[in-house]
Amino acid sequence: MSASPPRRVLLLPPDATSARAAREWLATHLGDAPTATVDAALLLVSELVTNAVLHARTSIEVRLERCGEAVRVETVDGSTLLPTARRWSPDATTGRGLHLVERVASRWGVVAEADRKTVWFELGGATSGGRGPTDSPPDPSARARRSEEPLRPYHLLGIPSEQMAHAAEHYEGLLRELQLLVVHHRVGGEAGERLVELAAAITGRFPAPSIADPRCSTTASALDLEDYLYYVPDEVAAGCRELDHLLDEADDYCREGRLLLTLAPSPLAVAVRRWCLGEFARQARGERPVPWTESAWSRTVPGACPHGPRADVALRQRQVGSRTVLELEGELDLHAAPRLREQLLEATSHGPSRLVLDLAGVRLVDSTCRSLLLAGLRRSRDRGGDLCVCHLAPGVAHALRLDGELPIFETLDEALRA
Repeated sequence: MSASPPRRVLLLPPDATSARAAREWLATHLGDAPTATVDAALLLVSELVTNAVLHARTSIEVRLERCGEAVRVETVDGSTLLPTARRWSPDATTGRGLHLVERVASRWGVVAEADRKTVWFELGGATSGGRGPTDSPPDPSARARRSEEPLRPYHLLGIPSEQMAHAAEHYEGLLRELQLLVVHHRVGGEAGERLVELAAAITGRFPAPSIADPRCSTTASALDLEDYLYYVPDEVAAGCRELDHLLDEADDYCREGRLLLTLAPSPLAVAVRRWCLGEFARQARGERPVPWTESAWSRTVPGACPHGPRADVALRQRQVGSRTVLELEGELDLHAAPRLREQLLEATSHGPSRLVLDLAGVRLVDSTCRSLLLAGLRRSRDRGGDLCVCHLAPGVAHALRLDGELPIFETLDEALRA
């Protein structure tokens, strides 16, 4: 019975220099291998270690096995999120690493365990001591069951796959560049310091799958639309409104074009992102999914939603104890004013009413709609009730505070307790 090939191991920190250290270590132990094998192994181990540094941010174990001319390299990190080969457009600025592994390696795969994962590749044939490939990622619900942080399903319904991919391409590229900033900290000046802080907040506090992460199951639906199923920790999903505001700020850096290479997002990419993160936040509160085709965001971009009537604001009403909560999404401008007026009139027409307007999905409130909100406040108080607003984006909060009369709260919970 032949012995298993010897295994060599290198331990690395999650540091920007680790990819180079892995290449140098591997080159030392592959000195007698064919030049083509050495070159390919150095290229691929660099890709896998870089991915582990940027995405896992845990210590990394690099393993090497040799059997004749066959070489097997493994990288092990402490993250259970599985790598997925993206199918982006040729213009995408990221997502090429695993495609390179696919093209160069003889075989490659991923082995998922309870508290870590192993990504491996082989060159020049199979090593006798290696495990077999993982043909497909494990069922996401199985990963949820073994995760220390409880995950539950979230549904993104009824969106054309090309529109989802368009948004994901932009934010995948942006997140990749922000991860580089966190690793290197090489941006000077006050604006640069804020950008690094922003990058750390986005990439560090929200590590779960976002719209730029295709670790989900996808099912086709009618009208060439697709439904996406994600498994996300409740705490992260509930914080997606905050993430949305942070990404607004990051997008501003892209538009400025001075400190980031990532180009400014298209209106469609921004709309899809706001819808996705808004859905995570809404469903974290126990509300039903709202398909893309029925959302206000799909109608803010011409041609983004060819299957439904055009409208620029969405409004939903629900009762929380003695409070009536009105949730608005979109832009509250002259076009949206008639609907806002009708809803406020209806909500204040049946005796004393305690209204809470949740504006988490609102990115603009013009003077016409600010006047309607003030009129609604006075009408509600005149009838023995009250009205307040909460969950405001920074620009909206600044505009509404100029009036000085509307009660404003940071969160919905604070508004409900008032």
